[in-house]
Amino acid sequence: MGDHQHLPEGRARERICRRRGIDTRDDVGLLFAIGEDCAGALSVVSNPSEAVPANPKELTTSAIEQLARAKGEIDVSGGERRFSLAGAQEKQPVIYDNGQYALPNRHYPSTHILKFETFPLVCFAEAAANQLAREIGLTVVNTEYLETKGKE
Repeated sequence: MGDHQHLPEGRARERICRRRGIDTRDDVGLLFAIGEDCAGALSVVSNPSEAVPANPKELTTSAIEQLARAKGEIDVSGGERRFSLAGAQEKQPVIYDNGQYALPNRHYPSTHILKFETFPLVCFAEAAANQLAREIGLTVVNTEYLETKGKE
């Protein structure tokens, strides 16, 4: 395939492939392994009748802080990461509603993406660029730059 528009890249891709036992060049295998929640409202599932929890798993503040401290490199889903987001930067798709975060599943797709500072100030730069683009009249997604308490 060679087109990684919906697939992780770099270290994120290598880590997921290693955990799933997939060759890093196997785009189709990776998409079937983690493509249940892809950017652009696409789902790739190998067994559509497979039982999925009716309600999304809530993410506690503690879990989000752990994700931030680990720069997104831990799995808070209980070992079943089923999302595919392009790029080298670590990301976590979530459902965000009224200040509560949850993990998406087949019945409840993601609504937001948490990104992590895997490169110095990359998230800050993205938020600043989006704000500048908005100020000059371009249509951009809403972004919010948040900092955690830091390493503990």
